Amino acid sequence: MKFNFSVDHTIPGQGAFDPFTNDFKFKDDGAIIRDVFTEEFFHAYQKIYYPGGTAQYVATTSNPNPPAGRANMEFEAWLMRDIMGMTGTQQSPPSSGCCHASADPQYFLWLTTITNNGAKWPQWSDMQEKYYFWMDRFKAEHPIYNFPTNYNLKPDAYLSILANSTCPK
Repeated sequence: MKFNFSVDHTIPGQGAFDPFTNDFKFKDDGAIIRDVFTEEFFHAYQKIYYPGGTAQYVATTSNPNPPAGRANMEFEAWLMRDIMGMTGTQQSPPSSGCCHASADPQYFLWLTTITNNGAKWPQWSDMQEKYYFWMDRFKAEHPIYNFPTNYNLKPDAYLSILANSTCPK
């Protein structure tokens, strides 16, 4: 897979990965930072991990009513970014990289619980009870990602990385 990188001041966020073109776009030079790049690169991983890729969840003129799942892809990426911040994986003190997906203090408490105070990477059994609740809160706090949720789509790209890593579980 070949990737293209560019600066595009018109994108709504700090970074974007286009699953149709494999383009990574950053709002400006200041947006090319580890946590933004990590999130967007994770979207590229999702594209190759999920059957049919992630472009299937994006509305286009030829696919105006895509299946639910785009919100799932976004929340999975944002949650992984927050878990990395909680566990200190981004070479920063634990919890300093939190909380991007939700500003609700209860979200931080949930992350603290599922990561055992930043000591482990959570498995599905650790997060499944509140996962979709926090996805819905994420969509409410970030309306740009308020797309239909697929409640049968687990964060399997994240879980596959976890299963193949040496991260404490």
